[in-house]
Amino acid sequence: MKKQLSYEQLEQKVVYLEQKLAALNNNNFGIDNEHFFQICENSKNAIALLKTPDNGKTFFISYFNKKAEAIENINRKKILGKKLIETFPSIKNSGFLDALKRVYQTGKTEEFPVVIYENTRIIQWRHNYIYKLSDQELVSIYIDETDKKNKEFELKEHREKLHLAMEAANYFSFEINLRLLKIITSEDVYENLGYNKNEIPILMIKAGSLIHPDDYRVIKKYLLTFPKNKPLEFNTEFRIKNKGGKWLWFIGTGKNTEWDNEGNPIKIVGLLKNIQKEKESLLKIKESEEKFKSLATLLPEVVYETDINGNITFVNLKAYEIFEYTPPDLQKGLNALQMIAPEDIPRAKKNIKKVLEHENTKGIEYTAITKKGKRFPILVYSNVIRRNNEVVGLRGIIVDISEHKNMLEKLRRSEENFHQLADNINDAFWLRSLNQKIVYANPACEKIVGKNFKRVFEDFSEYENWIHPDDKEDIIKKRTENFKHPETIHHYEHRIVRPGGQIRWVWIRTFPVFNEKGELYRRAGIASDITEQKHLLEQLTIAKEKAEESDRLKSAFLANMSHEIRTPMNGILGFAELLRDSFITSEEKETYLKIINSNGKQLLSLIDDIIDIAKIEAGQLNINKSYAYINPILDEIYLLFRREQKRLNKEHIDFILENPDDNYQIFTDIIRLKQIFNNLLNNAFKFTEKGFIKFGYQAIEEDGVGYFRFFVSDTGAGIPQEMASIIFKRFGQLKTKNYKNYHGTGLGLTISKGLTELLGGEIWFDSKIDNHTCGSTFYFTIPLIKNSEMNMEHIDKIENEIIMKKWAYLKILVVEDDEDNLEFLKRLLQKNGATVEIATTGEEAIELVKKDKSINIVLMDIRLPNMDGFETTQKIKAINPNIPVIAQTAYAQYNDREICLKSGCDDYIAKPLNKDVLFKKINHYIYK
Repeated sequence: MKKQLSYEQLEQKVVYLEQKLAALNNNNFGIDNEHFFQICENSKNAIALLKTPDNGKTFFISYFNKKAEAIENINRKKILGKKLIETFPSIKNSGFLDALKRVYQTGKTEEFPVVIYENTRIIQWRHNYIYKLSDQELVSIYIDETDKKNKEFELKEHREKLHLAMEAANYFSFEINLRLLKIITSEDVYENLGYNKNEIPILMIKAGSLIHPDDYRVIKKYLLTFPKNKPLEFNTEFRIKNKGGKWLWFIGTGKNTEWDNEGNPIKIVGLLKNIQKEKESLLKIKESEEKFKSLATLLPEVVYETDINGNITFVNLKAYEIFEYTPPDLQKGLNALQMIAPEDIPRAKKNIKKVLEHENTKGIEYTAITKKGKRFPILVYSNVIRRNNEVVGLRGIIVDISEHKNMLEKLRRSEENFHQLADNINDAFWLRSLNQKIVYANPACEKIVGKNFKRVFEDFSEYENWIHPDDKEDIIKKRTENFKHPETIHHYEHRIVRPGGQIRWVWIRTFPVFNEKGELYRRAGIASDITEQKHLLEQLTIAKEKAEESDRLKSAFLANMSHEIRTPMNGILGFAELLRDSFITSEEKETYLKIINSNGKQLLSLIDDIIDIAKIEAGQLNINKSYAYINPILDEIYLLFRREQKRLNKEHIDFILENPDDNYQIFTDIIRLKQIFNNLLNNAFKFTEKGFIKFGYQAIEEDGVGYFRFFVSDTGAGIPQEMASIIFKRFGQLKTKNYKNYHGTGLGLTISKGLTELLGGEIWFDSKIDNHTCGSTFYFTIPLIKNSEMNMEHIDKIENEIIMKKWAYLKILVVEDDEDNLEFLKRLLQKNGATVEIATTGEEAIELVKKDKSINIVLMDIRLPNMDGFETTQKIKAINPNIPVIAQTAYAQYNDREICLKSGCDDYIAKPLNKDVLFKKINHYIYK
């Protein structure tokens, strides 16, 4: 068999033939058809053979090779024999037709580029080579250079954009050859430095000579001592000399792109940026700050600066003097509010907020407090600090006004100055003579006390009527006693009844005023309305009590949770250890397994409760409503708890189900309905030792609104009145002297309340505890939907339980990577008669489905190595769309089912697997 030519050999042959064609043509030799068409059909270039019967006036297409057909996107059979101008009208204006005529007339080969436009836009570039073959034949060989030209233009455009961007950002490119220690930069950097074009070539050769010697040594040492085989990151600031001899700051960033065979970096590329302006700006700021701080040390007042959070960043020496702090205190972190008395801190925070929001504020007075607890009055003046048009902190002056305050006390004798001060304070202030007559009262007196303030301050009987009845006795007694000591300061705090009945809290301070001889001649008073502070204190007290109660409940819950987890775990681990004993009997083994199974279910129930309460509180619990008959649901619950009653040895208790005669239909989440009943009945059996437990429901309609009212009633311990407020709260657990050791998390009723509300209803209870009878009845409701409102198509779809059938001919593929789970599923399914195929990875599962067409159903673990269960399911469905896939996962997330279904699975079951649920789901897909 003849050996086929390789692509390279064929291409060489085509080139050879094309050269031969040119040679033959130049020598005016004829060319045989075999050679010509062999050349043309295998050529990588487009070739067209043109004939002219009229000495170059008209050209006809006599041949079009495959490449030309592809470039022109035309069927060559349809154009053979046609006029060239009719087939390609655009050549008339392109100059190509004229070129054909010239080649025909002169016989000289022409190279002719063609640009094709469409709506003034270039859409194609071609390069033509035109040869004369004979008196009647021309050949055109041309190349489509559109892609090449487009890339060239794109590259040029990108380079221009990059150049413009770098110029706009003041960036320049550079390259460092580490072997030669040679720096190569663009010419732009030298122009930026003021050098002319004649100087640039020499400077580019000796670029390193322009770098400051100190900086050059540092850079050189860094580059030459860099470790081998590591990426070399170049990011440093250095100085370069400009034309005028000034050193300008630049920053260079880049990294190495090449290493030699020994791992040494040999080439760095990167960008330079002129940062002289930034350096000068920072220098000016630094100089300004140093001047500011230097001047601040000379001022007799405190000068300070803080960050946006109030942490002090600078203070002058005066601050250490008057506030008694030390520089180390500042280094540890000192907040400006630490120097304000506690009672003034809320007001200070509000004022700071106003300053930060650009409100104009004058000097604000506070009571300052030193490190040692000394208190004194201050005035604070402040404004914002800005950097880059952003507020970064506060700057201000603090003035110690202790002496000023003392002076004001002396100036109070001057009526005018006294009024200026008193009239502008928010607290009520008054001055009274020794015979109880008002000398002065500021406007705030009427605001706080009322229009009758003068009678209240002058007439003791009026003052008594002003006091709230509950505070009157104590205040009158205290005031009577204080009258005996007019030279001392007196304090009062009580409620008042304002005209109109409004009750307010006031704080009153009265003090003596002495003349220059030290003689008592007047008494002054200040009254503040502290109602809001009192309300705030009450709220804080209530919040504190709630927090303490919540903390107590949480502590009790955690202790209880530890017990609830450890108890079943002890049972599981203990009896698992006993199973290892080779001498145990079959009966003992069966007993141990039942205990392990029971404790496992108890532990799983505990985990489910914790997950449910978390979902409810996060608003992520899904409700899946469907139509169902109520009586069969309650019958199922009744049978379940009959078995539980026997297990608990409480068969002496009457357990009663009260269903109405009518079998009502309900539209709700059936699983959550059962969960509510399970929680309530578990509690009933837990706290009932004699009497009865009954449950059921009634259909009720009130004011045109229908609902089902379900109930669980017992003659158990009852619920004390003091527990009524927390019984439905999280961690709220009933504790009585007779029932102290019951298991439980305290979450059951909380979950039931959350589920009931999600189902559109409400839950409550009645309880009684006395010497003769005890017990509780829990009620909960679910809205009733009338028959006329029901979707009958959904009702018709209520399915009966599928009867379990033997799986003699059933083949199940189990995809699971956990050995224990795999062994469990294998034995469980084989025991029921099924044939089990096993795959531990997604790839194995796909191969089995491809090879074995008899697989009836797939159990798919979601968490698999490499390819997860979702991706595996999608690929299996692509092979066999009809094969059912049931996902199994231990993630236990609230939206697992939706995720599995969206990924192509037909159904979903959560781990640990429930055998009955698994069998029902398999039967549903096998026998549907």
